[in-house]
Amino acid sequence: MAQAPDPRVLFAAERTLLAWVRSSISVTALGFVVAKFALLIESLQIRPSVTGHHWLAVAIGIGLVIAGIFMSVLGAVQYRVALRNVPPSDIPPGYRPHAVEIVAYSLAALGILLAFYLAIA
Repeated sequence: MAQAPDPRVLFAAERTLLAWVRSSISVTALGFVVAKFALLIESLQIRPSVTGHHWLAVAIGIGLVIAGIFMSVLGAVQYRVALRNVPPSDIPPGYRPHAVEIVAYSLAALGILLAFYLAIA
């Protein structure tokens, strides 16, 4: 007797990838805020302060953005591995399981652009 299709494993893997993506966005946004907050504080000061700490905040911010990029890519790679274990019969007709991977890789590409922006700004 044939087993009925069960897409729960596919959807669980997809939810996990979306959690990775959500975390990636949060870490990337935190990196942007850390890098730009140092510029804001520096511009609001009335008297010049000791310079040299601004680059540290920017470096930490860029590091967080890069961590967000890696999280997005790692989540997509893990999803691809999990998807290999889902039988084709468990994928609903017309469903595009790789669409969420495109989102993860697109966010990683935007993260790379953001890291370059922070580095040159």
